[in-house]
Amino acid sequence: MKIFRNARALVGALAVFFAALAVAADAAAAGAFLTNVKFTSRTNYDIPPRRYENLMLEFDRMPTYRASFVDAEKRHLVVDFAGVIPDVTADVKGEFTEAVRYEKKRGHLLLHVYLAEDVEYSIYQRMNPPRVFINTLKKKDGAEAEDEIEPTAEEEPQTEPQPETPPAPKEDPVKITEIAPGLQQVVYRGGGIRLCMVTADKERYTLRPALARGIVPGRQTLSGIVSDTASPAGVNASYFALNGEILGVTKIDGLVVATTYYTRSAMGIMVDETPVFGKVEYSGQVTMGGISRPVAGVNVERGKDGLVVYNKFYGSST
Repeated sequence: MKIFRNARALVGALAVFFAALAVAADAAAAGAFLTNVKFTSRTNYDIPPRRYENLMLEFDRMPTYRASFVDAEKRHLVVDFAGVIPDVTADVKGEFTEAVRYEKKRGHLLLHVYLAEDVEYSIYQRMNPPRVFINTLKKKDGAEAEDEIEPTAEEEPQTEPQPETPPAPKEDPVKITEIAPGLQQVVYRGGGIRLCMVTADKERYTLRPALARGIVPGRQTLSGIVSDTASPAGVNASYFALNGEILGVTKIDGLVVATTYYTRSAMGIMVDETPVFGKVEYSGQVTMGGISRPVAGVNVERGKDGLVVYNKFYGSST
């Protein structure tokens, strides 16, 4: 009996082992994992603004997909993601997106999106991280008005002719606000785009980078940075991590403030005040006693076996 029990335990262990292999093989064959789902309601920048709902699906890598309606009324949308395993799902219920259902079928993830009546959709993607967005919003009133039946001549009431009312002037898509003498804020809205910029008289103002709370890492609202530096205006600049480290190569007065492990686009101002734009990457080394070692970065988190330079911008301690 003892030998039999050992054999049964061995069979059980083999079964677990093979089951683990099957799961590992299934994961290896998958093209991507669905790691996050978010559903929000927002307002776009059309004139007048239109409210829409946004379904965001985040993946560990960008999958291939296609979207199509499976009904004549165009209210049942199916998005076919090839080779996707859903690590997470989320219940979705809104005014324009009535429900969402997840279906796994022969190595595909079928996302069933059920739309409300008279709702249109758009789908697009973004990288870093890989995400697919599905927007839903009510069709414009103009499209609905075309379907209305005009009354016949017999049905129209007989009224005295009225003078034609001139059409209302169109709202200017550009709004200019004077912040201070020689300094203006310009906002453009139209075509789903909202563009904000500041124009300044270069004889009165200079453009300088500033750090949140004056250090790295640091986090602060834009209005707080403007207040601390006694500046009349400010514009968001580098991307930053949740701990406040800058995700981009940054220099202030010729001194490197922060670097990143990624090659990112940047803007710079030369000594002669000429602006430059381009992709920037960092490369440096430290030499001591005739021995040189490559520097992984400046004022960043140190990785395994990495050499990092910390200067006065990193605060009181590392």
